[in-house]
Amino acid sequence: FFFNDTATTEIYTEQIVGSVRCVQETETKQLKETWKCSADVKRKFLQDQVLKKASEVKQELEKTKETVNSLKEEEQKQSALIVTTIKPVSYTHLRAHETPEHLVCRLLLEKKK
Repeated sequence: FFFNDTATTEIYTEQIVGSVRCVQETETKQLKETWKCSADVKRKFLQDQVLKKASEVKQELEKTKETVNSLKEEEQKQSALIVTTIKPVSYTHLRAHETPEHLVCRLLLEKKK
């Protein structure tokens, strides 16, 4: 109210309104309404924040799934490429690419037999 002194405030309140209790009850109702409104606003705000975050997480999950699927497809393509490029060759063909070191090892092994 207008005065720093509680007693003075109560006296003038009684003269203007009729009772101090009436003003206190009105203030209490207003506070309760404010708290209720405030709680509802906070609840709505938090719900919106949770839904927003959930949407962001869902989008990130979708991107991750797409990336994983893309990597799996690429891996399958590369595996198929490797399998198709490896062909069996003849012993003569292998001997044609033999290095001197291989030759020495092969001859030593044949000599042991």
